[in-house]
Amino acid sequence: MDGKRIAVKSAGVIPVHCEGLIYTAIAPILRISRIVGLSPLVIKNSPNSITITKSSISTIYSLVLMLVLIFLFILSLSELQEFQKNEQKLNLVSIWSSWGQIYAVFCVSMIALLTGIYFRDLVEKIFQRIAAIDRQFCHLGILVSYHGCQKQLFIQLLILLIIPSGASMCLCAMISGVFMAGVKIKLGLCYWFICFSPILLITMKEFQYYNLIWLVKKKIIILNRSLEKLARWDKIERTDQQQIRVHILKTHLEGLRGIHSDIVDLIRDIQEVFGPYILVSVLAAFGVITIQLYYIFATSIQEIHFNIFTMVITFIWTFTHALLIIANVIVCSSTRNTSKATGGALLNVREAIEHPQIFHIIQLFSFQLWHKEVQFTACGFFTLDSKLITSIVAAVTTYLVLMIQFHLSNSENAANFLKCNSSGHLN
Repeated sequence: MDGKRIAVKSAGVIPVHCEGLIYTAIAPILRISRIVGLSPLVIKNSPNSITITKSSISTIYSLVLMLVLIFLFILSLSELQEFQKNEQKLNLVSIWSSWGQIYAVFCVSMIALLTGIYFRDLVEKIFQRIAAIDRQFCHLGILVSYHGCQKQLFIQLLILLIIPSGASMCLCAMISGVFMAGVKIKLGLCYWFICFSPILLITMKEFQYYNLIWLVKKKIIILNRSLEKLARWDKIERTDQQQIRVHILKTHLEGLRGIHSDIVDLIRDIQEVFGPYILVSVLAAFGVITIQLYYIFATSIQEIHFNIFTMVITFIWTFTHALLIIANVIVCSSTRNTSKATGGALLNVREAIEHPQIFHIIQLFSFQLWHKEVQFTACGFFTLDSKLITSIVAAVTTYLVLMIQFHLSNSENAANFLKCNSSGHLN
């Protein structure tokens, strides 16, 4: 049976177990990702199997979307240049801030789309591995329930449509009409193409990443609960029943150990696919937060350029980027903390059951927990945990203080220069 499972898995055909519940979990994620070009894969459901395959048409569709995104990027640069040429009262900080927003948004969205196309084979492997892990649970008699999964995805989609709509409004307002013209926001071309399209793509990439991590966390929770149930088994005194009990425990522990190994491999595959995107998005968010906070300071001390509506829009846009980092950190940290509970559950099994064969399996499982640790990184550059937030806050504060000092120094030099010139003219 194991040989058949391996052969079927390599062919990309996943047998349906547990009443086909896995289909309800991965099908919506795959289909939504395919619509926006992030996963050029096709999933098909039949009475006996679920088939996940690469689609040439979907790949071409993703490449066309990439070309459209490049065209929109060039168009956005042209529109921004035309707007700044016609607007006479823009200060230097506003000009560079606008260009920075455009480059940041389009670079992150292009990376999101490129990683989906380039890693399509690995994405296919990820979804196959998710279904294979559920199949192993079912083989041990453990039901993996996705009750309420579709309702949760529907709520997420509603939220994810609201976020890009509001964020696009803020970005469009910042770059095309609120600097000196009061509360005047130019929509149309700027809103739908320059702002909304790339932000929607970034939001859907986050949707894909969040739900994959959520599926991983759910499997780790089921793994921990299964180990806790093994630790609560009552002692059996009769020899024949004890042998049966030891055999069942060995089967379950070996199966759970294999599931844990597959979960760690699944996380590594997910990080390989999403690592470049996470790296670029965090760096872009760090740059935007730093520049926008400096822009708020520089504008607030110059009453002639101050606009309260601009300040509110800038705060919302800055908070959106901070929320992007915080959301990724919370999801990854929560999953990692859940995985740390596996060691405690395994220790409870060791204390409750004393048998040489069981002890050997538990020892192997413990070594596996030590060497195959669950960890989320951005291409190995930094770990997605609470320390990342504190590091970003410290870095933003440092750079912001330096820029403010430089700004005040230049302002003081300019004032002294004007004062000297005025004195010279009076003399």
